[in-house]
This record gives sequence, structure tokens and C-alpha cells, in this order.
Amino acid sequence: MLQILAWSLLLSMCLFGCGGANNAAVPSGPQPMDAKDADTPIIQPQREMRGVWIASVGNINYPTSADTTVAQRQEELEKIVEHCVEMKLNTIFFQVRPAADALYASSYFPVSLFFSETRTLDFDPLAYLIQLCDAYDIDVYAWINPLRITYTGSTFADLPQDHVAKTHPDWVIRYGSMYYFDPGIPQLRTYIASAAAEIAANYDVTGIAFDDYFYPYPVIDENGTTVAFDDSQSYATYGENIPLADWRRNNINSLIRETYETIKAVNQNCRFGVSPFGIWRNDDGSNGGSATNGLSAYDTLYCDALTWAKDGYVDFLAPQLYWQCDFDRASFSVLADWWDTQLQGTGISLYISHAAYQYLSWNISGEMLRQINDARTKKTYRGSIFYGYDALVNNDCQICDELASLYQKEWLYAGISPLH
Repeated sequence: MLQILAWSLLLSMCLFGCGGANNAAVPSGPQPMDAKDADTPIIQPQREMRGVWIASVGNINYPTSADTTVAQRQEELEKIVEHCVEMKLNTIFFQVRPAADALYASSYFPVSLFFSETRTLDFDPLAYLIQLCDAYDIDVYAWINPLRITYTGSTFADLPQDHVAKTHPDWVIRYGSMYYFDPGIPQLRTYIASAAAEIAANYDVTGIAFDDYFYPYPVIDENGTTVAFDDSQSYATYGENIPLADWRRNNINSLIRETYETIKAVNQNCRFGVSPFGIWRNDDGSNGGSATNGLSAYDTLYCDALTWAKDGYVDFLAPQLYWQCDFDRASFSVLADWWDTQLQGTGISLYISHAAYQYLSWNISGEMLRQINDARTKKTYRGSIFYGYDALVNNDCQICDELASLYQKEWLYAGISPLH
């Protein structure tokens, strides 16, 4: 998730120039029902998701430090839930695996250094958060970064000797200054899928979400050249004469499919989905992409979210639309409409991830009002998730005041038929 901040800023500052304010009226469209006025539906409706991403990587949101007491870390979770109740948010996406580690009891990964400097699970933060949220009818999703092994400030040497990256060094690729799992290795994909299913089996989470990290975001060297991701060994072993780009996309498709199937095998009610980078592909006149001009998840990250949706291996997609409505090269409005069009008929829920963290720099009054009112006109839209918890708590540029006006009433959406 953090990598997308850099790429969003690159899109905003280097490629696209500045977007301007526009207070034009939002076009009319089908609106959700006010819950108190809704008749008993034939199909059980879904409430509008009003979610927030709680990041543990780099101690961004939780915990604020790994060098704190149990009581302090529990109090931080309590404060997060209290703030969500105050802001009328009903869903928390809690980052439980920021970098091949765990903020829960896992037999696959060690306790995260972001949670404990000694990698000690002195209490279970995921279980505690679920307990807290139950009292307020807040859903909890376990947020996973599936392939990152190290993060800025940590090294491969910091990993325990029994870490899977050290016991299976052939599963690991160094790229730039960081280490990643190689999704081209079938056994690695099975391991990641099984680790996700462990959460679904052992915790009462509403769902599990992968973020936007698949093949890494490009690293640029000192000469301005994109550094190659060296998966030549696994490609030689498993490539089967498929073009490299197609093979990489097949690997990610297989990871998503296997994760979905493994989760459903242990907990049919646990939802699984992905929050991909907001641009699938840029339209070239024939590829069906969006009217945008930015990084392509399909071509750069080898992330083909439309295949997952159309093949039924996700329950939801939450594309990260981290730009303003009037941003000419990557318009929120254009992308929201594009994703909605693609998901119609699939039975997949569209949750839109919004850039609360950008609100202070945008400084556009009413932007979030406009985004959500726009999103609510889409047929497959079922709610929003905000990245930038601190911006919400601090009410940057009155973002929380805008949300308060939107979230005075509960909204229900007619149930959508499942794909299968």
C-alpha cells in the first residue's frame, strides 16, 4: 500500500500536473435505500461499506511503536475503534501481514517486528480487535501484503533462521534494496494461500484482502533505467515457452485463484478480495482500458484484476482511486465509471479505496463529497475504504465533516446475485 503513495505522487506531480476544483453537480443515478424506509427485500441487501485501512507497516497507524506495553497497544486499538464509531465507519481493514510476518497467531510467519521488537505475541491484536469490534457491529478484514519480505529499515539478516524465506532461499528474489517472494514458484503460491486460509479458519474475520503489491513496483537506478526483476531461474523452470509477461500474469492469477479456493475450503463465509492499483490498463483503442495515462497494473505489476472477477476468484475488488475527480490523466470519476462497467454482470462487489492521505495536499473543498456521491450512482458500488487514518482523525481539510454529512443515515444496496 505504501508503494502506491509514491506512484500516486508521481502521477500527480511529475506526469499529470495539477487537478483543479470543480463543484459541478454529480449526475443522477440509482441511489441506495434509506435503511429505515426500506421494505423487507427479497434478496438480503448489503449495507454500505464505510471502511478504513489501518496500516502496521512502518508503524504508520498501529502500533505506533513496537517498544510499548501490552496495555498501551491494547489502548491504541481501543482508540481506533472509538474513532471509527465516532466517524460512523463500519469496517476496519487491519494489516496483519505487512512483510512476511504476522500480527496474529501464525504457524507460517513469525510475529512482526512492527508489533514487537522481540517478535513476542504477548497478546493477539487481531483477536482483540475482533472482540472490540463485535460490540459495535464493525466488520474486520485481515489485510495481507502477500509477497513482500523486507521493508525499509529491515534487512534479510533480521529474519529468524527458521523463517520460510531462509529455509527456502530459492523462493526469494532481491529487487533494489528489498526482498520479495517469487510468485513464479508453485510451492510458494500454495504457502501464501495456506497462510491466508489459516486466518480464515482461526479468526472470525468478515474477509481477507490482498493489497496492490504483486510483482514489485519498478525500481529506477541512478541512470534513470528501470531495474529488471530477475526471475529468470523460475521462468526457465516453469515458463513453458510462454511470453514472460503472460507467464507472470498467469502466476498472479494462479495465486489469487488458489488463495480463494483454499480460503473457501476452510470457511465458505469468509470473503476474499483484492485492492489493486487503480488503473488496470490505459486505453490504446483496442484493449478495453480506461481513458487514463498512468502506470498500468496489468503491464507493470502483472495484475489482471478483471480476469479474477470474471473467473469468480474474488468476492470483491477495491481499486485504489487515489486521484481527484478532475485529475485529467487519472480522473476518479472516469475510473469509478470504468470499474463499475467492468464488474457489471460478474456478481463482484465494488468497494472504492479513497486517498484520505492526499486530502491536505489537494485542498479541494467538497472533493470527498463529490467522490462518494459519484460512486453511489454506480450499479456495482457497495461502499468506500479510506487510506489515511490519521487524516480522518485529524479532520484534514474538513474531510470528516464531509463524511459526517454523507454518513448521517445508513444505506442499503439491493443484494447482487453471486457469480456461481
